[in-house]
Amino acid sequence: MENASLELDSSKNKTKNTEISVGEYLTYWLENYAKTNTKPKTYAEYEKIVKTHLQPSLGHIALHELKSTHLQNYYKEKLNV
Repeated sequence: MENASLELDSSKNKTKNTEISVGEYLTYWLENYAKTNTKPKTYAEYEKIVKTHLQPSLGHIALHELKSTHLQNYYKEKLNV
């Protein structure tokens, strides 16, 4: 995902990077990058992946606390399904 260090400091959203969750960032990324830089079908697939898989498993983690172990556990969980 591009712009991982993106600052979310607009008039609507005064959230500091240290307070934003992975789920909130993914929602922001979908609306502000994927929607405007991908074809509609690609966006729909990204949205499906984010909402069905990533947000339920990783969405609660603070973005600045996301570690490789979280991702390894996520992959392990998905491979066991």
